[in-house]
Amino acid sequence: MDSKPAFIDLFCGCGGFTLGMERAGFRCLAAVDFYAEAVDTLQRNLTHIKYVLERDLTQFRPVELAAMIGVNSVDVIVGGPPCQGFSTARQVDGANHGERLTQDLRQHLYQELLKYVDYFKPKVFVMENVLGIKTAAGGEYFVRVQSEARALG
Repeated sequence: MDSKPAFIDLFCGCGGFTLGMERAGFRCLAAVDFYAEAVDTLQRNLTHIKYVLERDLTQFRPVELAAMIGVNSVDVIVGGPPCQGFSTARQVDGANHGERLTQDLRQHLYQELLKYVDYFKPKVFVMENVLGIKTAAGGEYFVRVQSEARALG
């Protein structure tokens, strides 16, 4: 058995987080994303990772992943929920600023990452997003991410 600390990568995209974690000495148990082309890219570049999965994290439950990878806990969870809903690039027309925040279901996908954190109870989790998450809706989403994460312990 490999003694390196284990992690899973959610919303893995083409594997930037995964590659960085591996280079830092961690072992990837699974990488999951909804975007087929990104998953294909990760699979082609990091062929040693057994579970590179094209799944919708709003439908794919943590217990299902646990059954596949054969563990109920991991050392670290990393993830980059889609950032488009918070991107400052969308502020050009005021769509993501103040009272004019455009509703975008992707703004709630961080909650899917937190479901996995709650289930797998990692020692730490890292969530990457864009700077705009701190200011979108007057900081409402940033505060939500923090408070919901703290509520998990």
